[in-house]
Amino acid sequence: MRQIICALLLLSTGCALFKPKSPQTSDHAAEVPAWAYAPMEECMEERQLCASGEGKTGTIAEANAMKSLAAIFETKIEASTSSTMTVSGHQSLAQATELAQTTVRDEVKQTLEAAQVIKKHRYQNMSYALASLDKEKASANLKAALDKVQAELSALWERRDRTAWARMWELFQVREGLNDRYNIINAGRIPFSPTASELQKWYQSRKAEVPLALEILNLPSEYEAHLKARLTNSGYRLFSLNTGARLQAQMTSKQEHMNVAGFEKWFFNLSMTNISKAGAKIGGLSVSTTATGRSKVDCEMKARAVLIKEMEEKLHELNLQD
Repeated sequence: MRQIICALLLLSTGCALFKPKSPQTSDHAAEVPAWAYAPMEECMEERQLCASGEGKTGTIAEANAMKSLAAIFETKIEASTSSTMTVSGHQSLAQATELAQTTVRDEVKQTLEAAQVIKKHRYQNMSYALASLDKEKASANLKAALDKVQAELSALWERRDRTAWARMWELFQVREGLNDRYNIINAGRIPFSPTASELQKWYQSRKAEVPLALEILNLPSEYEAHLKARLTNSGYRLFSLNTGARLQAQMTSKQEHMNVAGFEKWFFNLSMTNISKAGAKIGGLSVSTTATGRSKVDCEMKARAVLIKEMEEKLHELNLQD
């Protein structure tokens, strides 16, 4: 009988050990908890990053606690950021900056998904919540994102491809933004190369102009204008040519079946090929997407941003001469 009782006790204890931890809740307490105003005093600073929130309901309080946790990253970054680099750029660099900011926000959002509400409190019709982020998990997530960005940046940096400059600038800013957040959690940044000064020095030391023959085949004017501006900003002097060594660009489209009255569905493909003087393919890229709309023109307008963005990211695949 004693063995059975011991077995039951061990079983119940084991269940308690492996049961997911629920937040501590105190209803109708006598006062507002101290952690509502000093959340980090309630947590183990070496292991947790904590923030509190309040609201008329528990749901609102929890949401505000999560927002406060996310704000810690932005507040500390604004107070002290190491992402400083001045480049006399152009439209593609401005676009790269916007893309980098979006990427960093998305990565931080993903990191914060590991956060949990660990305490709840109710006092005089107000709810309070304490949210905690496990530093070890957050650090691992940011490190994985950093390694991925750095791998692509290192590959482009090794090639020194001028068409990849905007992409390198974007990746550099993503890396620095993520490294800033990593620093908040670990109190230390990871050293990387290329540095800001290395990138800027290379950008300013490139040859002023490199002649590049361009052949346009059935490419809408908006795409043609964007491509020419992008190549010109990269330091190429463009001229038209339909034979010999040249860069060939074209777009194809195909209507696809769609069983909805008044709407059309179109597939678009934008391709570019770098052709040698002997007619051999040196490099190339191909991007495609599908869009639906009232007409082909409507579909093309919806597909444009996607195609241009993907084209920008793959320009280095053309293997153009520097």
